[in-house]
Amino acid sequence: IAGESYPVSDFGQSEVGILELRPSQNLMNIDFFGLDLTVGEPLRYQYKLEGAGKDWSPPTEQRTVELSLGPGSYRFLVRAVRVDGTQSETPAAVSFRILPPVWQRWWFLTLVVLLITASVFAFDRYRVARTKELSAALTKSTKLTRELTEQRAELHRANQALELEYAIVRVLAESGAPSEAAPGMLQLICEELGWEMGAIWNVAQPANVLRCLDVWHRPELVAAEFEALTRNRTFAPGEGLPGRVLASG
Repeated sequence: IAGESYPVSDFGQSEVGILELRPSQNLMNIDFFGLDLTVGEPLRYQYKLEGAGKDWSPPTEQRTVELSLGPGSYRFLVRAVRVDGTQSETPAAVSFRILPPVWQRWWFLTLVVLLITASVFAFDRYRVARTKELSAALTKSTKLTRELTEQRAELHRANQALELEYAIVRVLAESGAPSEAAPGMLQLICEELGWEMGAIWNVAQPANVLRCLDVWHRPELVAAEFEALTRNRTFAPGEGLPGRVLASG
């Protein structure tokens, strides 16, 4: 077996086994012989290997068989055959088992399966935990972004109001009277706030009515008739929205 001799009894043995061999001991030579006390042709032999699915070999005078096998359980049988065809009543047998390599044994495979299962479980737990962390971070980031956006919008509106107030004060400072500054103020307000049209109403005395001081609209807006009606209209206290503003002070 694998170059090492395993002799049988000096008187011969018809049964050898069960040998348990390492994976590296898969090469073997089996020698055998039989005795025939009758005079005549020499004995011939037939053999087969159970576990490898082989039938009895054709009769041969060869008394050595070489085997190269994989892991598994085997039983080598050999019988003598006379010229007249009579055979040994009981074949000689060698039973042996070649162990699989470590990585093919059931306990190793079970360990690998357990390790893979544990790894998959651990990875899944990590994935779930990481997903929760990322979800919480994303929620916090979204909330912070929304707050920053709102603060930015509020800051923009505050800056817009300050810029408009500064522009109006500058127009007033450069004008001799509020009535002279009205057109420029109106245009600044409409352009800054994105209005298409705007009007300034002033309290006319002594009638104490609201009269249109000036009207501004975008150049592309066709509103000549509406502008003319606005300029010619007056509102008494309590009349319409302008009049209600006047009455409430």
